[in-house]
Amino acid sequence: MTELQEQQRAFRLAVVADGAAAGLLAAGSSDPLRRLQIYRHAYRSRLTDALAANYPALARALGDEAFAALAAQYIDARPSRKPSIRWFGDGLDDYVGQHDVLSHPALRDLLRLEWAICCAFDAADAPVATRDELARLAPEAWPTLRLELHPSVCLLDLDWNVEPIWQALTRDAETGIEQALPEPVEHRHSLVVWREGLTPKWRSLEAAEAECLRALQRGETFEELCRSAARRINAERAPAFVVGWLQRWLADGLIARV
Repeated sequence: MTELQEQQRAFRLAVVADGAAAGLLAAGSSDPLRRLQIYRHAYRSRLTDALAANYPALARALGDEAFAALAAQYIDARPSRKPSIRWFGDGLDDYVGQHDVLSHPALRDLLRLEWAICCAFDAADAPVATRDELARLAPEAWPTLRLELHPSVCLLDLDWNVEPIWQALTRDAETGIEQALPEPVEHRHSLVVWREGLTPKWRSLEAAEAECLRALQRGETFEELCRSAARRINAERAPAFVVGWLQRWLADGLIARV
């Protein structure tokens, strides 16, 4: 390692981890440690801003002081490891699951929804399948048919009905007018999040449709999807239900490849 690389490494540790600054600070017109502290503050401030950009509803729900405290704890526990700051906060769900740092358990579901929306927005582009493509399939091809979800699709299992809270917080941010938030209601359910054009979308799923989408995500065939649906609904009607869901998935743009 060259002398320059050693200095760069030492400087990074001094800024990121409050490492020793000996040999890095030259005398000048102002206190050297104070100058270094400017970099330390800027580093943490930028990461806090990045976290707030990825979790704007959570930041509004907590308030500035509580969110800053959460960000400080997270920065210490999970410093940025990725080249792009865009992905800072990818471990926040895991972190809050291991530490009692949120004032209400519904906030964890709120941040999970927000992260899924962020990921849907930044997901890779891909062409979406059409009904015409399915219509051209021979009848004998259906049992072994495998479908591929669009890269933006994310499936969530939530314990709280946080969607109205997210909508209210987002509306407040857009209008600048703060209103009373809906009370969180405990409600186990599933959501699908995806991107339509440049706009992230989401909707709730019945248990049977959610299970079928997860089977599709695992790469199971149409025949296997029907079996999955049959565990939740009438076996004879399962294929019709799956076809109905498939039509909805195509209309929503959830399917990328047939």
